[in-house]
Amino acid sequence: MTKVDKPVDIVNPSTGQVLAWEAPEFFQHSKGFIWMVIVWLVAFALAALALWSYRLSFSGVLAGIVPLAAALARTTQGRLKPDTVRIALDDAGVTVKGQLYSWSELKSFWLVFSEISQVLYLETTRPLFSVVSIQLAKMDPDTVRTYLLNHLPERSDRAEEFGDRLARIIKF
Repeated sequence: MTKVDKPVDIVNPSTGQVLAWEAPEFFQHSKGFIWMVIVWLVAFALAALALWSYRLSFSGVLAGIVPLAAALARTTQGRLKPDTVRIALDDAGVTVKGQLYSWSELKSFWLVFSEISQVLYLETTRPLFSVVSIQLAKMDPDTVRTYLLNHLPERSDRAEEFGDRLARIIKF
């Protein structure tokens, strides 16, 4: 996980003042040489299967290029380091990396704890990307939960998002 040097800011959350912290943009898994080899082996196997099933036709070549391009994207993107972002909760709403989500465009929240991270999920009213995930880093989840309960309902029936779970399983 990316080291966060700046301390947490808590300015009396019971009065609606700022509750802020810094955290990595996403949780980074260590990806060694074996992870890269497995990605490329799967990509080559899928490309070969596409070529074989389409009998070396033009469609097969196109279908074979897709897993190779995906492997290239995955291995390139897998080396990216997460930026440290500032998260702030205040009377206006939740600000993540300079993007304000006002309380009126937020529906609910839930917290998920895994063996490697603590994540706050916010459900928005936006049609695309309706769930925002925020790393808590060293922030106390009870403090965040208490603050958010003053503005949003908690969805204890929700769990880790499928994309986040899949990324954690395949260490992406």
